[in-house]
Amino acid sequence: MKRALFMRWRGLALGAAVVALALGCTEDPPVAPESPFTGTWVLETVNGAPLPRVFAVLLDGSRRAVIGGEIIVRTRGRLDDTKRVIWERPSGARLEDAVDTLTAPFSSTPTQLYIRRYSLLANNDWVDTGTVSGESLQLRARLLEERFGTQRNVVLGYRRVR
Repeated sequence: MKRALFMRWRGLALGAAVVALALGCTEDPPVAPESPFTGTWVLETVNGAPLPRVFAVLLDGSRRAVIGGEIIVRTRGRLDDTKRVIWERPSGARLEDAVDTLTAPFSSTPTQLYIRRYSLLANNDWVDTGTVSGESLQLRARLLEERFGTQRNVVLGYRRVR
């Protein structure tokens, strides 16, 4: 009887201690470490050629081109990948001036950046791989957005600005 009473009190005391510890805990949850790529990267080249980079010339001579872009790498495994695209007539009149932004998860090592890309129906997902050297990022993109047409295996050159 004494042993059963002792065990009951010991269990209650242990439970009360756990509850008190949980209520008194003020520590924030752990935060993912900052990536060595955190910051803003500005698009400067496509396949080694400076911007603007024409991807399509239509029969009437109008062209589609990427004229700018940036990647903003956040600290919690997410980034915003933005590209600016134009469609203009041979006269220079713009038919379309679009900004296309994609938010995607990423992971990294000290020298590599891996951006997870998702297809519309998630049946053909892939990972784009970037290599950093100093303030330069070379991103091997498997497929650019539909706005560019069917551009595959493109190397995008970025420079860190902050």
